[in-house]
Amino acid sequence: MKEFYLKIYGCKVNQYYAEVVRSSLLQSGFVERKNPCSRNILFACSVTETAEKQSELWVRKLKDRGEVMVGGCLGDRADEGKAILDELGINPQPYPTERIRARPTVMVQTGCQRFCSYCKVNLMRGCPRDRSFKEILDEVLFLENQGFEEVVLTGISLGCYKPGVFPLLKILVDNTNSVRFRLGSLSPRDVICNEQELNIFKHPRMCKHLHLSLQSGSEQVLAQMNRKYSPGEVEHSLKYLRSVQEICLGLDVICGFPTETCKNFQETVSFLEKISPSYLHVFPYSPRKGTLAALLEDKVGNQLRLNRARQIRLMAAKFRHDYSRWNLGKTLNVVVETSGKSGLTGTSENYMKVKIVNYPGEVKIRQTVKVEINGMDNKNLIGIAPAI
Repeated sequence: MKEFYLKIYGCKVNQYYAEVVRSSLLQSGFVERKNPCSRNILFACSVTETAEKQSELWVRKLKDRGEVMVGGCLGDRADEGKAILDELGINPQPYPTERIRARPTVMVQTGCQRFCSYCKVNLMRGCPRDRSFKEILDEVLFLENQGFEEVVLTGISLGCYKPGVFPLLKILVDNTNSVRFRLGSLSPRDVICNEQELNIFKHPRMCKHLHLSLQSGSEQVLAQMNRKYSPGEVEHSLKYLRSVQEICLGLDVICGFPTETCKNFQETVSFLEKISPSYLHVFPYSPRKGTLAALLEDKVGNQLRLNRARQIRLMAAKFRHDYSRWNLGKTLNVVVETSGKSGLTGTSENYMKVKIVNYPGEVKIRQTVKVEINGMDNKNLIGIAPAI
């Protein structure tokens, strides 16, 4: 039977390529199942040790039900879905025409050449490969015509996009009418080297949100990670950006890099307190085979590493709470993503999850509504939509 079950694990690039595979299969007459079946497709992730173990667990689970075809990153290989479709004798679509999410991703580039000492992605995904302005614009226009009101631009390393991600944004906002744009994760280098181009965030269809893979607030640790920027440079660029636009700022932080001393860790704590981000993604360091960092003597130890991650997560909870409170009384533009008995939920332009508990008339998934924020809980802002 021409059937398949799709499980997606990992980054937005995985999500995008999984949707290419899914869309190509549906267009070729395959039937998608909600549960594992005779043909199971897993898009896996091995960026961290935990992610790799979870992916391997899913492979074992799915093998109990039928054939397993693996895309994404696993072990020492990465596949973007082409091998899966080749094996099934199906030509991939140039971009997915069948979308799962109300805020779809558009892949700008893949691959990385930055060689961070702790990361194996460049080993698995290879050198950067870019899509052309035209290919990206054609896909965005297709999505806009389909009624999508937000597009998330993504890539393995967006800053490696040779034509430039900020010139791309300028082309997209100039050649579309209603869709708003959100950037996926950037390296701080991409902001430092393009400071004047941050003025694009003034555009009314640019989401007021930026996520940076900071990783550490210690200059010494950043050098050992081969990140090629300093905390001072990051602080300067963020000060400029915040003068351009009120923005939701997210940061990635790795705790317990093998050479991270107590002083280095305290430098990260102090830097985060000074920057006051809106939210954090916190990861305990995990050694990845084939990377330079995996060869370093581990001077931290697993227990201290976990303790440091726990401390940063406590800071993250406070940052998130403070930023949520800052949004009380504001009116946000929310793209509706789910609908249920308890109301609607969606994502605002400044990347806040919003529960809409009172709204007139019929609201469609993908639709943008203005929501007056009058409350919050542990996970969401809460508000009403007085008019649609």
